[in-house]
Amino acid sequence: MVEVKDNIFYIPAPQNVLMGTWWLAVGKESPLHSIVVKADTIKIQRAANDVYGYLQANIGEEISLTAYPPGAASARMVTGKLLQFNPVTKTVKMAQANGNIIIANAADFSSLETGLKANMLFSADSITGIAKVTLSKPASSVAASTISLETGIQWHPSYLFTPINDKEARLEMKATLTNDNADLMNTSVDIIIGNPEMFFEKQFDPSCYNYFAENIVTRRYDNNLMQMNVSNLSRNAAGWSDARQPDESDDETDNEQKEGQKSGDLYYYQLGNLDLEKNAKVIVPVNSNIVGYSELYTVALDENSATSDDKIAEVYRNYKIRNSTMAPFTSAPVFVLDQTGQPLSQSKMFYTPVKGSTEIRLAKAIDVQAKNTEEEIKREKVLRGSTYDDKITYKGSIKLTNYQTKMITVKIRKRVTGIAFDAGTTGKFKTPKNMRSYIKNGSFLEWEITMQPGESTEVMYQYYTLD
Repeated sequence: MVEVKDNIFYIPAPQNVLMGTWWLAVGKESPLHSIVVKADTIKIQRAANDVYGYLQANIGEEISLTAYPPGAASARMVTGKLLQFNPVTKTVKMAQANGNIIIANAADFSSLETGLKANMLFSADSITGIAKVTLSKPASSVAASTISLETGIQWHPSYLFTPINDKEARLEMKATLTNDNADLMNTSVDIIIGNPEMFFEKQFDPSCYNYFAENIVTRRYDNNLMQMNVSNLSRNAAGWSDARQPDESDDETDNEQKEGQKSGDLYYYQLGNLDLEKNAKVIVPVNSNIVGYSELYTVALDENSATSDDKIAEVYRNYKIRNSTMAPFTSAPVFVLDQTGQPLSQSKMFYTPVKGSTEIRLAKAIDVQAKNTEEEIKREKVLRGSTYDDKITYKGSIKLTNYQTKMITVKIRKRVTGIAFDAGTTGKFKTPKNMRSYIKNGSFLEWEITMQPGESTEVMYQYYTLD
């Protein structure tokens, strides 16, 4: 609830919100009439961090100022009650014990002595934006809330993957929120997974009080870095101080699972009410799930990988994770541990829908080797339209050797600059949609095979090009 006087209450003006996303809602008992946004001066408390700050904070206190004049035999000290200090002119006015008044420039003094209970804060003017809200009907108080998309606030997801056994692992997700705007206290925050349309992503809303100073937004988020600010206002007109009201729904449990919901192609997590201080980082556990996984080795071969028998392709060890949770995985860093808690890798999690699968890379597999060779096996003239082209057919092989003492599964991905037509009995291939695009896109072949310890195996493929 917000306190209302003469049909009016005040709240901070929106800052750095995207075009058309800042909305204020009030209770039906007293509808909204208008909102006036402008810059104004208010008093705020600042911390003293230099001599001038301590002088402003300790007006009325006994102090001593010490100077060391050039060439003087001793230091000059002035002691008395600080009556006034002008932060602009640096003028100090002090009353000494004998009744004399001393007026001096604080810049002439090099040190300040105060009592043990010196004040650390002082009141100062601050120019900020104010939204003056006028209601249509008289009311002593009204329920009010705002909703907006903030450009200076973003969230960074990250995962922790810890195997429990050879088939199951615990996948934990946390959100790190950063706030470059003003303090947002007791604010309900939702984080979003997905890629929403942001047509006016580079424009501030005209209601921002600093809109005319800067109306171009530096993009502060990518596909799933955005934040919705939903604030239930509980402020007084003088200081806008937020106060959390007791709520019987706040039950304390050990459950770290945040409530989430799907809306179209987006997924929302409600993080609850948070204090987002300016320039602070807030880390919030989002969820923890048991997921199924399996070990998978992968080798990716491009069109230039087949050169000689001596060239060994890079094989990587991965975990293939099945998303059996109720929410999609989002693109984020993932820290992978082994079953004893030792670090395995710092990898990347890719966006994965519910019931889908993804792979996270662990390390280069030095005990699994792959070699790719190719040779031209046929060259012939073919008629295309009114001209003849050279059709060159290539045959390739990929030989794998498992030097480990365990059975493994290997997925091979191969790209060729041509049109694939044969991947053997164990493979599959995808060819370009038309003849014109095959040089640019090529064809993709794929195999997934199981290998026993110490086993070597070979897969074959064929493709052709038109010159």
